[in-house]
Amino acid sequence: MTVTGEGEAIHRTLDGTVITLAGDLDLSAPYSSVVRLGFMRRLHELTAVDRAFVADWAQGLGVDRLTEEYRMQGGRLRIGTTVVRDESLADFPEHQRRAGTERVLAAAWEGRRHAVCAHFYHARPADAIRLFAALQITEHPDGAALTPRTRHGAVIAETASLVKDVPGIGLLEISPLNRETARRLPAHRGTRLRTGELYRDTHEDGGIYFVMTTPTAVVTVLPDAEEAPQAPTLLDRLTVSAALKETP
Repeated sequence: MTVTGEGEAIHRTLDGTVITLAGDLDLSAPYSSVVRLGFMRRLHELTAVDRAFVADWAQGLGVDRLTEEYRMQGGRLRIGTTVVRDESLADFPEHQRRAGTERVLAAAWEGRRHAVCAHFYHARPADAIRLFAALQITEHPDGAALTPRTRHGAVIAETASLVKDVPGIGLLEISPLNRETARRLPAHRGTRLRTGELYRDTHEDGGIYFVMTTPTAVVTVLPDAEEAPQAPTLLDRLTVSAALKETP
């Protein structure tokens, strides 16, 4: 993450898009970026985080420690495993005796400041090494970017997104505005803001969410119950832009 001064933050998504947020708001929270990668006839979800949060990411999968380490692409690839109970039959007590376990493997490439993480089921360390070897990872001050090595069979399946919490507004999921992301937008016009156009909708559980579009970005906003009433006013003070930067 790059914070250029009060009221501005710059982040890079895993597919190389640079996201700039600006406004008189608290933009200091960390971010993550997610991308789906096609590799070996499977879809893999990769997540970029600040290197300091790798342990938290792994523990969220139930992996307490990353015990193996390999030098790779100017950084290190750390791998750990655990066994978790398969909860797919949790709602069917009569089948509990059939419930089994799943072997989870967590792998994180760590650079100087940023990390790229992926998890696997019923996999070996060699599978993680093979996946990361199919990617060129470039670390920038504002984040890590991936370039698939197509000769290894890797391809980015969907536009990467960036997730960041902004106090008072909620959790933001940001993607560049392109043909893929534009298909998610409503057909009708939204409410005009100084910083873009705003749509409001509700989840099936009644919770409110917003979608803001700017000339270059699509922002899905997930506020909590306290943030929802003031979110539109604060979004009117937030500019979000997305620009693709070439990865050398």
